Amino acid sequence: MQVIYLDWSDGASAQEIVNSYGMDVRDSGRVQMLVAGAAAADGQDVKNDYNVAVIENLAAFDVDAFVKKLCDGVLAKIGASSIPSGNYPVIFEKDAMTDLFSAFMDMFSGELIGKGISPLRDKLGQQIYSEKVSVVDDARNGALISVTNYDDEGCPTSRKTVVKDGVFTTALHSTKTAMAAGTVSTGNGFKGDYTAPITVQPKNCMIVPGEKSLDELC
Repeated sequence: MQVIYLDWSDGASAQEIVNSYGMDVRDSGRVQMLVAGAAAADGQDVKNDYNVAVIENLAAFDVDAFVKKLCDGVLAKIGASSIPSGNYPVIFEKDAMTDLFSAFMDMFSGELIGKGISPLRDKLGQQIYSEKVSVVDDARNGALISVTNYDDEGCPTSRKTVVKDGVFTTALHSTKTAMAAGTVSTGNGFKGDYTAPITVQPKNCMIVPGEKSLDELC
């Protein structure tokens, strides 16, 4: 086993939105993050993996657990091989599922729903997933890298249940898309950068974890 990458970052940010209509909101945050990569070989079979941890309290950080998770991830890939194409029952590794899910997150946008180009148009209150799937959007989730109490329009953020037991319950909105839909902003009006226009963007949107361990799923 060999360490191939190691990085520690510690950053702080502050944001203030003030206008002539009386808005005066401030937000600040700090994030500490550890990223490590390792590689292992069995003959000519070389595999690598990475582990990322957002650390709120360095004194309480379990280094041994972090290293074990990294090593287990690398060793689990040794000897892996492709299988023939076919239909199989599968368990998605969480990082792979995150990548897959991120490709579909824009469909919850009130902007795309209002334009009629989201597959979820006219689906509010209907079953869109298995009843085992719930989705939340939570910009204030302190366990994640990006945390904010206000969106870029100054609207407060909150934890929203987007899908509950497979039923589409909440579309994500900025003030503009909310007005068009006859509702209120969900605090999802964000800019890509300082000069970009406000668009509807998810913030810490994720599938709610289940209760079974990997061994139980297997």
